[in-house]
Amino acid sequence: MGEIDTKPIEPVQVALTLFGEKSEQRKHRPGNSSSSDVRSSSSGDDVDKEKDPEGVQKDLANYKLQLEAKDAAYWQLLHKLEHYQKTSEELSTQLKNSEVERDVNLEECREARIRIDELEAKIKEMGDQLLESGKLKEQLSHILGELKDVQGELLSMEIELVAATEEKLKALTQAELMESVANMEKGRAEELLKRVTDLNEALLLSKQAAESGKIAEIKERSETEAQAQKQVEDMKMQMEIMQELENKLRDKSVFIDSLQVELNQANELLSSSDKVVSEVINDLNQLKADLKAKEKENSDQAIYIGELETEMNQLKLELKKENEEVTQLNCEVEMLTDELEKVKNEMGGIKERENDAHAEIAMLKAELHRARSNIVAAEVSEAKESKKENERLKQGSEMVTEESLDIGLVGNGPENSVAGAERSRDDNDRNITISLEEYESLISKAAKVNQSATKDLNMLTTYENRNEMETLKKELEVASAKVSEFRTRTEQAVTRAEAAERAKLALEDQLRKWREQKKRRKAALAALREESLSREFGSSSCGNTPINYQPLGKVLNMKF
Repeated sequence: MGEIDTKPIEPVQVALTLFGEKSEQRKHRPGNSSSSDVRSSSSGDDVDKEKDPEGVQKDLANYKLQLEAKDAAYWQLLHKLEHYQKTSEELSTQLKNSEVERDVNLEECREARIRIDELEAKIKEMGDQLLESGKLKEQLSHILGELKDVQGELLSMEIELVAATEEKLKALTQAELMESVANMEKGRAEELLKRVTDLNEALLLSKQAAESGKIAEIKERSETEAQAQKQVEDMKMQMEIMQELENKLRDKSVFIDSLQVELNQANELLSSSDKVVSEVINDLNQLKADLKAKEKENSDQAIYIGELETEMNQLKLELKKENEEVTQLNCEVEMLTDELEKVKNEMGGIKERENDAHAEIAMLKAELHRARSNIVAAEVSEAKESKKENERLKQGSEMVTEESLDIGLVGNGPENSVAGAERSRDDNDRNITISLEEYESLISKAAKVNQSATKDLNMLTTYENRNEMETLKKELEVASAKVSEFRTRTEQAVTRAEAAERAKLALEDQLRKWREQKKRRKAALAALREESLSREFGSSSCGNTPINYQPLGKVLNMKF
């Protein structure tokens, strides 16, 4: 690339001024006087004019290089503009994709919010279940108090049973005493029966004795009969007493049998109550173990719920941050769209300026062609004028030679000859000072100066174009900076969208884990409920013994 020379163009301007003055002198001076003035002035400025064309050629070469560099820069700018158009189209497509991703992220955020609401509802259900478990704890504590009351009642019943056994022992001792008394009375009755038999024998003997001695015997009989009647009455009284005693013994034996039956029933009830108490104690131990396990589970669940709440709070904060980021992204997308529209408008302005520059370049090229054609016509006209002037100079030189010959032949004296020589020298100095080759070279140099002047004008126009190109370059640099900013922003938006997708995947994994844990908890709760129901049914089936007696719960007024 050639460097632009910004030095002042002094020799070209000097050449333009000289050429303009000479042309004016040629127009105003007629004939030989104009040609002689040109020759005299050109003889004084030959050295300067020989030096100026070399500088003009160098400037022209520099200007050519500058024009080539500008053309190359202009084509580079065109390529850059095409690249920027492509990048703007790519950015517009990326913006559309980012908008689509934004919509997808918004839908995913909505789904996450719905899932969060579901999780909150499930957490509320877990809180209700925890309240139910607390109520179950209260019921179990109430049942434990009732069981303690039942144990106290059982102890009182055992005390009563001990008292009943003592009364039974007392009744048995009394029955044994009554049996001994009855045996004594039976012995007495047997003795009385023996006495009755003896009395009967005595009566028979008295009858026999009566036959022998009726009167004495009658008296004795009457006495014996009276005694016998008294004895019979006594015996009857004793027999009645014996019957009463036997009845009492029977009643006491029946009572004793009933007491034995009651004792057996009490023993069976005690054994069944012991079994029920042992089962109840086992159930209580199991319930205590289950309660401890549930307390541990509840504590674990409370810890887990606390962790879930913290995670939920973190997720809410993350959602808020993501929503803020989404809003920021929306704002950035809007800003990017606005900036893209501005860039598009600027690109349209740049294109319009380029079209104007192309039009101006075409106009300048047309003007260059016109200037070149004018220069060629001027060169042709100047060549013709130079030929005419050469012919005139030749004629003048011939006339001067002829006059000098005539003056030499006449020879009117030495003074006239000296004066004629001096005049001839003056005329020669005035008329012939430049050869034809030098004059043609001066004309060509003047044409070159004119060309350089036109080129200088073109360079001035190109300098203006250069300023416009520099402004275009600056605008392109600004546009490229904006495009780079847009790219960085789009990359940041893509990274944020990827982070949002990762957060969404993490939320989905956590939701899956929560659902699995809730399913497990529900299954465990259902299993515990089934076990509690099976235990209740088992306890009811154990309580319903095959013996047709009243159950222990009704006897002890137990409340389940």
